[in-house]
Amino acid sequence: MSEQTKLFSANQTALRLGISKPTLCRLMQKKAISFYRIGTRVLFDEEKHIQPYLASCERKANGNKGERNAA
Repeated sequence: MSEQTKLFSANQTALRLGISKPTLCRLMQKKAISFYRIGTRVLFDEEKHIQPYLASCERKANGNKGERNAA
């Protein structure tokens, strides 16, 4: 028997991401985060939609930032 995928509503996803629902809707319009549309419902899968979006937001530390050239 396969595991059932947990889907989150737009409200739940906005809460999980710490953003407002209108901000989430703008991200959807810009295609920054993908989603499922089933009828009029918009649903998000943790692994397919939320985690990839969070990974795309991650910033890598720059080791040279703040260092000055010795002259």
